[in-house]
Amino acid sequence: LVLPEGLEIIGRGGLDYELWVDELVLPTTLRVFKPVKPVYVGTSMVLPENLEVFDAGVNIDEWGYISMNFEYGGDTLVFPENLTTLGYLGRLYNMTQPPLPEGVMPGEFAFFGSAIESYTVPADMTMIPRYLFAQSSLTEIVIPDGVTEIGEGAFADCGNLERIVIPASVTKIGKNAFQNCYSLREVIIEGVVESIGAYAFQDCGSLETIEIQDGLKRIDHRMAWEDAFLGARRFLVGLAKKVLIADNFALLMKLFRESSQPSVLFYWMYAIAFMLNIYFD
Repeated sequence: LVLPEGLEIIGRGGLDYELWVDELVLPTTLRVFKPVKPVYVGTSMVLPENLEVFDAGVNIDEWGYISMNFEYGGDTLVFPENLTTLGYLGRLYNMTQPPLPEGVMPGEFAFFGSAIESYTVPADMTMIPRYLFAQSSLTEIVIPDGVTEIGEGAFADCGNLERIVIPASVTKIGKNAFQNCYSLREVIIEGVVESIGAYAFQDCGSLETIEIQDGLKRIDHRMAWEDAFLGARRFLVGLAKKVLIADNFALLMKLFRESSQPSVLFYWMYAIAFMLNIYFD
């Protein structure tokens, strides 16, 4: 797909419809790439030199499901020197090395779901943002002394990560930080971590030891209030579906069974009511 010259914005205020293409040719006039609807590119996309803003966007629904507005299957993506704002990169399925411009810090979700295998955190970075490497192919990570916090879900679902060294400067590990890292065997904490969030190492089935120095003040092991409210909301929504939808379909099915004049349409309606009753019950 070749987009026309003169187009300056992909996103709100410009081109804002879904794109599903193998190759995408962007115009030299494009300044902002910030899709509000999904853009899927299979193999090839070149960013123009005039591009100033790149932000793939991320969506988190009420059930906690995370989706991106940009997914890319190519193995290269070069950001121009004129870039001033870099947000979420989106899902980069086949990119084993991060394509960040020199001096640009990765933000939240930057490598989410990507094929990145190794990464050295920049020396002047003080926090690893939330969900930075979540669901990626990361196998090796170097965290320099100077990082003070590992954010929520930063390494969640990194199934290939086996070992991590947390430097002495880190004082806080966020909730879900290493959740579902099922290959993680060794965690070395060189300093005094004062706070470890809830579920930080949940479902790390291969983990054998964690050495924690004296000075730990807090381990969150109870459900946070926001999680409790989310659980209550899910329960109420489910109950409403059963009472308002499933039970009414059950009554409709009862009426069908008591009918003395069945027809082909009757059986179709009964089958549909039966399926919807099971689904919502």
